[in-house]
Amino acid sequence: MSRTDRVLIDRLRLARRQRAPFGRLADALVRESLERFLPESGPIAEIGTGDGWLREHLPEAVRGRVAHTEPATPAIEDFRLNHPGVSIVQGSAEELPFADGELSAIVGACVLDMLEDGPRAVREAARVLRPGGVLIHWLDLSTRLNEIFSQLARSTLAPIPNVFSDPSAARWPEDLFLVQRRELEVVLEVLARHRHPLAMPLGQYLNLFAMEPFPLLAAIAEFVQLVENPELRRALRSLFQIAAELCDADLRPQLASFFGRPVSSARHFENRLRHWFLPQEGFQIELSDVARTWEICRRDASDAFVYESSCVGEQRQLSAIPETPLCSDANLPAETQLMRELGVFVFVVRRI
Repeated sequence: MSRTDRVLIDRLRLARRQRAPFGRLADALVRESLERFLPESGPIAEIGTGDGWLREHLPEAVRGRVAHTEPATPAIEDFRLNHPGVSIVQGSAEELPFADGELSAIVGACVLDMLEDGPRAVREAARVLRPGGVLIHWLDLSTRLNEIFSQLARSTLAPIPNVFSDPSAARWPEDLFLVQRRELEVVLEVLARHRHPLAMPLGQYLNLFAMEPFPLLAAIAEFVQLVENPELRRALRSLFQIAAELCDADLRPQLASFFGRPVSSARHFENRLRHWFLPQEGFQIELSDVARTWEICRRDASDAFVYESSCVGEQRQLSAIPETPLCSDANLPAETQLMRELGVFVFVVRRI
């Protein structure tokens, strides 16, 4: 197996582990979307099937109507291991193996944000869907950062992980925090002068945004390192306070004036979809929002947390119920119970 194939399989298996606690909630949200929008009859295609996670959340009556497609051979092999005897065809969302107007629906999970050519996939969906047919897409994991990072590289802003507020407290999870690069450079100068351990990783990351051409994948990899390293996240949380304490007195007013703003990479992706699926391309948007649900379940004695949530990939495990849960109508758990919530970006368009 090639390194690229191994990376893909590892990503699929990591996604399964992240999704595992929220299986019943995913069932409910998928079922709700299908009951509301799926035509009662006609063939359905799944795009970007991967290892078959979405199939496991489709009602039995729907599964028999679905033709699965997937462009990557390693993912197809994984699908066949998970679902022996179920047919799957190699094909991409940009080039579907179906006749004009053959389908009543297209479904997919965490696919549209991974496309290399979104507009081409829109044209292909318009070709294979019959009038009145729908495309239903669920995004339950973090979206790919390629597009938003590419745009920011052409600006004066730099993204860092949003460790300054609760990302899940907003309607759309605010996972990024945008700061003027010059302001970060000033902070970095102070940290480097005092040999603070955050200076090196932050400096490496910030330097990437000054390179021509912009090294996109390297910048994303450095960002992920900042996200996944608990020590770096703790240091980032107090970044500006540390700089203010270390800097000379005459620089403190300048640092105090620095500000940034949290943004949502999922909302950025949603805006891209709205620009792809236009009426002139043959589509009408039926739904574009974060759907949420919750459950109360038994808590194991070994669990250190009483609350767990995932909102478009932004996860929380807390020892107390947060001030802003995902669902305002959720019941509070008893002493031996766990409250679990799930938020999924659901996007539905209808073929005009």
